[in-house]
Amino acid sequence: PPPSGAPWQWWTAEQIAALDARLVGKGADARVTLSAPATGDPGVAFLRENAPALREVLGVSDVAVFSSDANELRVGVEHAPGSKCARCWLWFGTLEGDVCRRCKEAMA
Repeated sequence: PPPSGAPWQWWTAEQIAALDARLVGKGADARVTLSAPATGDPGVAFLRENAPALREVLGVSDVAVFSSDANELRVGVEHAPGSKCARCWLWFGTLEGDVCRRCKEAMA
């Protein structure tokens, strides 16, 4: 298991399981998927609207929220798709050269 203390203390059980299974090497390699009930629950709308903030809080490259027929929230972790930014080490579908758009703007 990962060492105790920050930043590991904020990881979900699914993130830790993915790390143990060698699906991801570190948080920046991960994409977290949230499969939520499609019942018009305001919590689902909150998750969708705040996916970028959740990405930052969880320290992962991507958070995706999907509707499902399940009656409960389901969490999955997989390797983030795309290419790794040479500056921030997060994974993105497209890069500008070898860096993401955010890093390119920061370096300008």
